[in-house]
Amino acid sequence: MVRMKYVGAALVRVLQNTLVVGNVGVGKTMIIQSLLDGLPADRSHMVINFSAQTSSNSLQDTIEGKLEKRTKGSAFGFIPPLELLKLWVDNGFWYDRLKCEVKHVKDMQLLAAMAPPGGGRNRFSQRVQACFSTLNITAPNDQQLKRIFGTILNAKLSELDEEVRPLGDPITSATIAVYRAVSRELLPTPSKSHYLFNTRDMAKIVAGMRPRHISPVSNALPLPRPSTLPPSLPPSLPPCWSFLTSFPLFLHPSKRNTTHARGCCLPSRTPSFPVTCAASQRVHRPFASAHPQATETPPYEPVRDLAALKELLAEKLDDYALEPGNGQMDLVLFQDALQHICRIHRVLTQPRGNALLVGVGGSGRKSLSRLATYVADLRCFSIEITKAYRLAEFREDMKGLYRQAGCANKPTVFLFDETQIVFETFLEDVNNILTSGEIPNLFPKDEIGALLDDVRGAAKLAGAGETQEQLYSFFLERVRTNLHVILCLSPVGDTFRERTRMFPGLVNCTTIDWFAEWPADALFEVASKQLAAEDLGSPEVKTNVCKVFVTAHQSVESTSAKMWAQLKRRNYVTPTNYLETVRGYKVLLKLKREELGDKANKLKIGLQKLDETSVQVAAMKKVAEEKKGVVAHAKTDCEELLVEIVQDKRVADEQEKQVNAEAQKISKDAEEANAIAVQVQSELDKAIPALTAAEEALDVLTKKDMAELKAYAKPPTLVEVTLSAVMTVLRRPATWEESKKQLGDANFMMKLKEFDKDKLDDGLLKKIAKITVNPDFQPEIVGKVSGAALGMCLWVRAMETYGVVAKDVGPKRAKMNAALDNLAKKQVALASAQEQLAAVLAKVQALKGKYDDSTCRKKALEDELSDLEGKLERAEKLVQGLAGERVRWEGSISTYEQQLSCLAGDAIVAAAFMSYAGPFPSEFRDELVRQTWLPQVKALGIPASEHFDFAAFLADPKNVRDWNIQGLPSDSFSTENGVMVTQGSRWPLMIDPQGQANKWVKSMEGGNGLRVLNLSMPDMARAIENAIQLGQPVLLQDVGEEIDPVLEPVLAKSFIRRGNQTLIKLGDKEVDYNFDFKLYLTTKLPNPHYTPEISTKVAIVNFAVKEQGLEAQLLSTVVKHERPDLDRQKNDLVVKVAAGKRTQSELEDRILQLLSSATGSLLDNTALINTLDASKATWEEVGVSLQVAEETARKIEAASQQYRPCSVRAAILFFVLNDLSVVDPMYQFSLDAYIDLFLISIRNSPKAEALSGRIKSLNEYHTYAVYKYTSRGLFERHKLLLSLQMCVRVLQIANQVNTEEWQFFLKGGAVLDRFGQTPNPSPSWISDEAWDNITEMNHLPHFKGITGAFAQNPGEWENWFRNKEPEAAELPAEWESKSNELQRMMLVRCLRPDRVIFAATSFVANSIGRKFVEPPVLDLAETYLDSSPLTPLVFVLSAGVDPTDSLRKLAAEKGIAHKFFSVALGQGQAPIATRLIEDGLREGNWVFLANCHLMTSWLPTLDAMVEGFQGRSPHQGFRLWLSSSPSPLFPIAILQRGIKMTTEPPKGLRANLLRMYNTITEESYAQCRTQAKYQKLLFALSYFHSVLLERRKFRTLGLNIPYDFNDTDFSVSDDLLKSYLDSYEATPWDALKYLIAEANYGGRVTDELDRRVLSSYLNRFYCEEALSVPGYPLSPLPTYFIPEGGSLQSVKDYIITLPQGDRPEAFGQHPNAEISYLIEDSRVLLDSLLSLQPRSAGEGGAVAKREELVMGIATDLLDQVPQPLNLEEVMRGKADDPSALHVVLFQEIERYNLLLDSVRTSCTELRRGIKGLVVMSADLDSVFDALHGAKVPAAWLKTYPSLKPLGPWTRDLLARVEQLSTWAADTYPRLYWLSGFTYPTAFLTAVLQTSARRGGVPIDTLSFDFSVVGAPEEEIAGPPREGVYIKGMYLEGAGWDREAGCLCEPNPMQLIVSMPIVLFRPVENKKKSARGVYACPLYSYPVRTGTRERPSFQIHVELKAGAADPDHWVMRGTALLLSLSTGA
Repeated sequence: MVRMKYVGAALVRVLQNTLVVGNVGVGKTMIIQSLLDGLPADRSHMVINFSAQTSSNSLQDTIEGKLEKRTKGSAFGFIPPLELLKLWVDNGFWYDRLKCEVKHVKDMQLLAAMAPPGGGRNRFSQRVQACFSTLNITAPNDQQLKRIFGTILNAKLSELDEEVRPLGDPITSATIAVYRAVSRELLPTPSKSHYLFNTRDMAKIVAGMRPRHISPVSNALPLPRPSTLPPSLPPSLPPCWSFLTSFPLFLHPSKRNTTHARGCCLPSRTPSFPVTCAASQRVHRPFASAHPQATETPPYEPVRDLAALKELLAEKLDDYALEPGNGQMDLVLFQDALQHICRIHRVLTQPRGNALLVGVGGSGRKSLSRLATYVADLRCFSIEITKAYRLAEFREDMKGLYRQAGCANKPTVFLFDETQIVFETFLEDVNNILTSGEIPNLFPKDEIGALLDDVRGAAKLAGAGETQEQLYSFFLERVRTNLHVILCLSPVGDTFRERTRMFPGLVNCTTIDWFAEWPADALFEVASKQLAAEDLGSPEVKTNVCKVFVTAHQSVESTSAKMWAQLKRRNYVTPTNYLETVRGYKVLLKLKREELGDKANKLKIGLQKLDETSVQVAAMKKVAEEKKGVVAHAKTDCEELLVEIVQDKRVADEQEKQVNAEAQKISKDAEEANAIAVQVQSELDKAIPALTAAEEALDVLTKKDMAELKAYAKPPTLVEVTLSAVMTVLRRPATWEESKKQLGDANFMMKLKEFDKDKLDDGLLKKIAKITVNPDFQPEIVGKVSGAALGMCLWVRAMETYGVVAKDVGPKRAKMNAALDNLAKKQVALASAQEQLAAVLAKVQALKGKYDDSTCRKKALEDELSDLEGKLERAEKLVQGLAGERVRWEGSISTYEQQLSCLAGDAIVAAAFMSYAGPFPSEFRDELVRQTWLPQVKALGIPASEHFDFAAFLADPKNVRDWNIQGLPSDSFSTENGVMVTQGSRWPLMIDPQGQANKWVKSMEGGNGLRVLNLSMPDMARAIENAIQLGQPVLLQDVGEEIDPVLEPVLAKSFIRRGNQTLIKLGDKEVDYNFDFKLYLTTKLPNPHYTPEISTKVAIVNFAVKEQGLEAQLLSTVVKHERPDLDRQKNDLVVKVAAGKRTQSELEDRILQLLSSATGSLLDNTALINTLDASKATWEEVGVSLQVAEETARKIEAASQQYRPCSVRAAILFFVLNDLSVVDPMYQFSLDAYIDLFLISIRNSPKAEALSGRIKSLNEYHTYAVYKYTSRGLFERHKLLLSLQMCVRVLQIANQVNTEEWQFFLKGGAVLDRFGQTPNPSPSWISDEAWDNITEMNHLPHFKGITGAFAQNPGEWENWFRNKEPEAAELPAEWESKSNELQRMMLVRCLRPDRVIFAATSFVANSIGRKFVEPPVLDLAETYLDSSPLTPLVFVLSAGVDPTDSLRKLAAEKGIAHKFFSVALGQGQAPIATRLIEDGLREGNWVFLANCHLMTSWLPTLDAMVEGFQGRSPHQGFRLWLSSSPSPLFPIAILQRGIKMTTEPPKGLRANLLRMYNTITEESYAQCRTQAKYQKLLFALSYFHSVLLERRKFRTLGLNIPYDFNDTDFSVSDDLLKSYLDSYEATPWDALKYLIAEANYGGRVTDELDRRVLSSYLNRFYCEEALSVPGYPLSPLPTYFIPEGGSLQSVKDYIITLPQGDRPEAFGQHPNAEISYLIEDSRVLLDSLLSLQPRSAGEGGAVAKREELVMGIATDLLDQVPQPLNLEEVMRGKADDPSALHVVLFQEIERYNLLLDSVRTSCTELRRGIKGLVVMSADLDSVFDALHGAKVPAAWLKTYPSLKPLGPWTRDLLARVEQLSTWAADTYPRLYWLSGFTYPTAFLTAVLQTSARRGGVPIDTLSFDFSVVGAPEEEIAGPPREGVYIKGMYLEGAGWDREAGCLCEPNPMQLIVSMPIVLFRPVENKKKSARGVYACPLYSYPVRTGTRERPSFQIHVELKAGAADPDHWVMRGTALLLSLSTGA
């Protein structure tokens, strides 16, 4: 170390760039840091960390951020980061990327460090290494480690007691031994890539044994607990490593902890034991400390009290929740959780301690981290992810984090998890934080100044300096001191391994804590503590329940693995699920106990009331008898008293009669007297007005008026007269004196008013009259004199008036008075008589009262008796009415009590089902419940129901009926889903590919203000925020595999309690939470992969439609339309039964409520009795109706079941369609659309009288309707796949297909070991693969003895094999009669795989009809009729076809060409497309959006628009047309909702010819003047075009490159043909052929040999014979010829006569040509069919041995592949012969040496990687995957191209090396294997060069002459005199006639022919090839195009063409190959 520092310092001083190399942990950083610290004051430094994300841009930006600008240049370049540094080292500059100019970098020196290559690290370029002086640091040995760490430890131990001090060296030695053992044995395998240990870990261990303070009291020394090692290990360690888990873990308690009464530290991990191990058996205890008061440096001591520790952490957990902004964390502090908190806390209290927490989501990583952070008195910082969160936002958050840790000097924890890694560049910054503490260029230069000002004061106090560099260093040091990183990553998938490999700081600079799956004892412990307070009957039951929890959790893990193996569907099980299960169990127990208890108690109260009533009835019967006697006695008394009353009443009545007669007489007299009185009074009333007026006038007079009058000494005359009149009336002297005297009387006015008017006699009246006759004595006149006299005047005149009147009525008054006197006397007599009568009546009344009392008494007794009798009657009703109820109630009570007793077991199954079962299909759910959970529950003796049903246990039948009405299917699977959705504790995320859950939720919550949203909506977050506050339900539909991070608090229900408020954080806002809020999520993805982080936050519920449920739906549909009477009756019955049961339930509830609430006697409760009476009648009526309904329902069900075959057929056909999405992502089908199609089939299918006939016709019609509907949207290559799958599924339902045979047909037979295999009887024509299939087929029951049949009749089997159509030929011997069609197909599949497609076609045609293999042609007009404005029409594109013109034509036919608008989607086209759709919806336009696959980012918006069509009522003429190439990003909803159409060029010559002629109009056809020529040459041109299109199917035998020739090529050629024929009298053949073949069609051709094919065709088609020979043949087949001239229609008629299928001869090919592509097509068909089949469990279990398999392959390769050849030795040996061939030899050896070295190095490194000796790199991963798939790794194919599998490639490589070895060891070979050269052209050029040198001629004058040597290799004694013999070539597309030495037709089934040895002889000035010679191209391997870097074409080899002309072989695609793709 010291030496390296010295050397390094010397290099730095002389400005030499230095590279320090050494493994991790050897001290590179320490050396470099010391060198940097020792730099002179005039030099500064910066630290840059490289990772996989480091680019030249980031490197350049980082360096330039520290540099000062001085110069500039003027050039531009681009290079990787290391090359950037090399450029600078070599030239002193690099390039400014923005200004494109040179930028010189001055005064910079590089000091670098790296680990050596290998183990996941890339090789280091020697070019770059040359720029550095390299220092290699070796790893320290044990002695050095002991010296280093022993010194450190002993220094600390010297402070302790004597007995402790000597332990330093032993502990150091033990620690080193453990480190060495761990590093040696626990190696980083591919599955455990984080097993990387180095001396840094030892340093952490020693640091852990040097705490700041150890209590002297305890004398406890912290043992060497490897704090970094065991937490990173999984729970399953080898037994020999279990001691690692027993080391105690120390934790430094924070000051917060020491204030606690028992101030406990956190414990270490203790060993994990099975559940059966008692806690007391754990021998190692954690550590604790107990100090009642806080100290500045708390002691670090063992924890001895786990309970106190848990109590402390629980208290801290509560305190944490009270902190502002913190939410409540629902943590279970069991032992494993305490251990994790311990580790995290331990790491955080270490200097620069950082943690990497590895575990799946839901394992508690973040929650425990927050608690540990809080306990450590640190601040927790975490970023908030939003939808628009990018690198810029992350950098802003990092700035805030750095300011908090660096400027504010606050110890902070940065908590970062994988869900927050939006971009991998985030990890680059985190990696920099961990390694150097600095994020390069985090702060721009304009922010640096303010940042440094914030720390300037603190830096000055610390003496850190004041320069900018010093201040920034101080700032970074503060950050590194205060900032701790806790990184939470998931180990799921390869991402974790990739990240640890790309960012080494994640492992090297952190302490790993592995959150492994909870072991069984931890699960048991959690359940035990959670259920501690629950009463389950006995401790044994509680213990067993906890065991079931453990089993349930672990069984779901294994079932999830099984589901992945069979269905490729992922499901993750986390501790969150387990905790939810346990808590859900407690909740269910409570709810069900209350529910069942309440029900039972109500019934018990009812029974108690009935018992009380029975006792009361017995007592009342006795009382009623006694009452009857009392009532009879009272009745007798009443009758006697009535007789006496009648007698007295008779006397009283007589007397009353007399009195009444007298009273009538007196009444008459009274009437007469009253009449006289009335008359008198009426006359007197005449004077009343005058009297009234006088009184009113007197009332007006006052004392003042009287005084006025008295004041007159001599009154006025009228006043005096007036007063005299007054005195006269008063009979006083009429003098003024008397007047004044009277006026002085205070009562004078009263006297006037009270004057007795009746005393006015005649004399007085006369006196008065003397005065009143005075004419002036008028009131008006008197009033003028005196107001007071006025009133008196009026009074006098009134008195006079009254007196006159009274005088007239006097006699009458006298008469009246007399009458009145008489009347009074009579009335006195009458009163006396009445008194006598009253006395008599009183007596009678007294008797009557007595009688009434007696009667009332009798009535009361009678009423009482009647009441008793009524009560008795009601009691009878009650007792009789409830007699049946008593029995039923007693049974119900027994049932409820039984359910209560079984609750312990039922609730645990229900809770587990609720928590775990959602993602599983029904068969896996049943397996979990029926085969795992319930059996264990019963085995452990836990009470449970015999036939447990989850839905019945939790679902209310009324709710289920409502769900069914709302659209939820009625099958049990859907009902279970409904329960989980509505009653689960987590928000449901429903896997809903068919939209059933979506519709159900919309219907269920529609009335509650449901908000329907999707993640693509811009205002989604705002809408959810409003819904949360208002308590509205939200449906978030079309969710993908990722969910917007802004929803995480909502999904996790992370509530914030603040007083009485409940808040939730949404983005950067806190909103009030309304608990009425509900959230539903749905996805249309059929098989989404949700990470554990999402799985733990939502309840994933699988709503994928099941066959059973769909059958029920479709049966209901068909019955509804076929038998509406049955359907109506059934629906009525359902409603009636539901209503009846509801009525019965309500009646029972009403009775029980009345019984439970009744007070006193039930016999007095009339409402109860009446209700009971009505209830009884209703109950009986309902019961009868229910019986009738049930009987009717059975009959209806039986009638409905007759239509079951229709629903079964329709259901299986739907699932055939549904499975097609596996084949192509565009094949998506909606269940709604399918049901509509089914309804159309029901309506349109032929009717029949007999039901069986109707079912048959409906099935046949619908099956074809499905085929027709589906095939419209399928590519041609998949239509037979559809037909065959439909056929087999239909036959399987009918039990007409043997499943084992069908599986064999799909898979074939694989023989792993041919040892013991029956020998192949005819290897000449039965290939090894075919024989493998046959021998495996021999194991099937039907094919027993098939191998013997081949041995007995090989000739017959060979004849069948050689047949052109073996699928139609008879099988040999008895196999023809005993084999059905499927079995014939199996034989075809084994021996003639090229005919599988034809056999399958016949199988379908014969099984379900020929029309199922003749797909209908796409008719756009018909498709349009099937559409609606709401239905998008989707074209699924294929190359070379554009549907735009067809759409325009259809629009023109419909008369809306002006309303057709189209736009090709691409960048910037979204607004245009949106506007077109909006206009179309409004105006009824057709909108065509082409190439949707080019704008997938906008498609979710389009999806939302399409979904909104229904709510906008679009114009009926609107149509939306879309086109897209197949893309997995195309919205599933649009595909399901829309009508899909595939657009492909027509297949076959006939179809293409017909299409060409359909594009030709009559006008165009007649345009050319030379019609005779034109018509024939036009047909030849059409045939030429069609041949070129179809020739592609022959692959390399057709054209080397598949070109997209289109209609434009044809139309241009047509125009050329017309023009040239009209322009020249003689046909210009050469011009036409050149313009068409070379210029027009040839313009697309990039391969010269393909251009040769075009010319060959046109040479045959465009010749004089084509015009002169009638019916000129266009192919060897007589069918294809040029028809004689005629009309356009006549040519079309001829084309229609052509065969639909094309034989290879029609293209000039041999019949063998189609074999290869037919084999490939058959393989694709079978593989596709196999992918659609259900998987079995065994198919997915073969992955366990991957590493062993690859290890074996790598070992075999190392054994077989030789060491590289010694090139130097070879060159020395050949030095005396410097020929060009030897140069080629040297070059080839050099290339092969590189390959051999690469192979051996890769295999060696791979073996070490599998063993864990090195880390698996990305390159090793690719090699691993390739070897596992028996493929050649891509890196090994760089030397030479090959298509061979790994085994043949290895043998080929060995042969190549053998050829070079032999040549190197000997002289020139006799023959050369041209295939063995990496560059054959180089060898051939060397041959020419050798001949040129030998002959002294220029090499460019030489070329090869080729001679085929007929002799075998053994007969060739030596090399030729000139040229070379070449062997090992293969001929494709032709045969070789060895006798004639020329090309010939190959034998049937002969695809490849081995070519004889060919002499390549250089000749000078070679003449043009003779006639009859074919220039055969030679290719290096079957891919004839090769690559741009390595073309496959080598040379043309001239071969005799034989009987055919060269163009014949050109059209055959005949070529030579140097290697094959097989093992040859």
